[in-house]
Amino acid sequence: MENPVKEAAPRRLGLDWRGLTQSPEFLPIAGVFAAFLFAFWPFLAKVWGLWFAEDSYYAHGAIVPLCSLFLVYDRWDKLRQIPAKGFWPAILVLLPSLYLGYVAQRTVIQTVSSFAFMAALASAVLFLAGWRWLLALAGPILYLVFALPIWQAVIDRMTVPLQDWSSTLSYYLLKIGGMGPFRAGANTIVLPNFTMEVAVACSGLKLALAVVAISVFFVMAARLRWWANALLLGSALPLAVVINGIRVALIGVVGNQYGGEAGVRFHDTSGYIALVLCFAILYKFTKALGWK
Repeated sequence: MENPVKEAAPRRLGLDWRGLTQSPEFLPIAGVFAAFLFAFWPFLAKVWGLWFAEDSYYAHGAIVPLCSLFLVYDRWDKLRQIPAKGFWPAILVLLPSLYLGYVAQRTVIQTVSSFAFMAALASAVLFLAGWRWLLALAGPILYLVFALPIWQAVIDRMTVPLQDWSSTLSYYLLKIGGMGPFRAGANTIVLPNFTMEVAVACSGLKLALAVVAISVFFVMAARLRWWANALLLGSALPLAVVINGIRVALIGVVGNQYGGEAGVRFHDTSGYIALVLCFAILYKFTKALGWK
């Protein structure tokens, strides 16, 4: 005897494309998206290349959009309850921002393109969804600045001090460890079997930018009390300096004990180890401050 109860067909997950295309919001959203691609595609391609360039100060940039998406996902239950009421006057900011982004592609001033992109993104949200959505998404949108090339002034100002701090810290760590270092100049450390120069690339600024970005993400995700946020943000730069100083000292130890080639190989891989270590420390610190 056949079972009269038929198995239900498996549900297919998908979007109601017909409903989407027939909604009144479809044409404005599609138009803004197309305008974004037209105005900023060359800039976004340059930024993508900058993230993966050798010795880039923006190597952490690839994870920044993912962090912003996580912040949106984390707030989605509240976001979807906000009614979308587009603010049409925002087009007075959106159109000039898109035009500025398009024109800036003809220059090498990526800072202009970065600020035009941020202004266009914020005004697009305001234009399509209204003030409440813009306020709710302000954090994830602003967080994107850590992935954009707008930090050149910070890089120019902080590279030399961080280079000196890393050299000094690594020198004293090697001295405490009994390695017999000799400091020849500000940033050259001579060991019995290995000489290393703490160059600009080893200043720790790349690590510092990444660690600051991580600490800001934890502040936004954890939503702790103000004093906990202050502690978390205040610990970012000292943590980066200390970890980078330890890293440079270990490069000296490896090079002195196992040869210059081994020191160079450890130099190339230790940057990633330092970043993962800083992430783990900040994560544990955030949990200790009350992140649940």
